[in-house]
Amino acid sequence: MIIEKVEATNEATNKSGFEATVDIAEDGLTAKLSLTFLSDDSEITVEDLLKTLAENNVVYGIRDDLINEICNNGISVIDVIVATGIEPEHGQDATIDYFFTEKRKPFPKTTDENESGFLKNLDTLKLYQKETY
Repeated sequence: MIIEKVEATNEATNKSGFEATVDIAEDGLTAKLSLTFLSDDSEITVEDLLKTLAENNVVYGIRDDLINEICNNGISVIDVIVATGIEPEHGQDATIDYFFTEKRKPFPKTTDENESGFLKNLDTLKLYQKETY
């Protein structure tokens, strides 16, 4: 599995005293967080961590319980899965259901044996009425 590494380097992150790296799997379904505090008295808030994830396009499937635990305990973590997406389902191909005759062959309607209504009675157009339920 190839991991795309994205480092969070914004001004808010640097001022807060932590360095965060978000690793997004190639399939885009998991995000791992590596968080290192730059000093012993550094703190991180839930908002800062969520902002860091959002800047790296991680907005769905975030494990809030884990984010709260990391922020409340102030622990550094390495490659912890903080978000998991839902694997796409392979859908079914669309179908078209016709509720009328799809193909019609034009044919003249005859009234007598000698006379055919070739030009006026071709049965090529069919009229349908809207059905009310």
